Amino acid sequence: MRFLNYCISLLLLVISTSSCSNRKNYNWHFTIPNEYQGFLVIGFNCPKGNDVQKSDYSLRVRYSSKGIACTSMKFLDLFPNIGTDSFTDTDGKTIPFLINGKDKNPAPSRAICGGETASRIIGGKELFYYLHWVGDPVRYYEFRNTDQYLIEENRFFGNVSNIFTKAMNANPELDTPTNTGSIQGKDGTEHANQSTHDARE
Repeated sequence: MRFLNYCISLLLLVISTSSCSNRKNYNWHFTIPNEYQGFLVIGFNCPKGNDVQKSDYSLRVRYSSKGIACTSMKFLDLFPNIGTDSFTDTDGKTIPFLINGKDKNPAPSRAICGGETASRIIGGKELFYYLHWVGDPVRYYEFRNTDQYLIEENRFFGNVSNIFTKAMNANPELDTPTNTGSIQGKDGTEHANQSTHDARE
């Protein structure tokens, strides 16, 4: 029995090692509209989306004025294969990326925070997305785990849901999932069941 368990463990180790060796670490370059503040979302599996340009091991993302980017790339093709991140505004000015609220003291007036992968139901289909937030980092880390954060997140997705719905429905291969993966917030709004894994925490 012990020998059998040893063989199974060895097999899993070999499979895991092989899988890791085939992964690519992409360097992400994000361009954000000047003065924009709020949520930043990349939506995957959107067949007509071309806001993410891939070149070798580099990915360039250009967000719209609403803070979203759509790509035809598959979610699992890019995650969890993450390399480095760099953020600039439209004029090329660097926006600092804070992994936690204590990275810089004093904190910059405008920074990138978060870095979560999640999914939610939009237009009857499941949208996989990559989520950041840009703005005052002090405010972000004060309200990140509060009901107000969920309210603002749901409001954001409500404002851009028609864009993502149109983008996803252009792909006939996407099936409607049987599990919506959503829960009700205290405000009564529906939001994603974020069994998220923070890419940076």
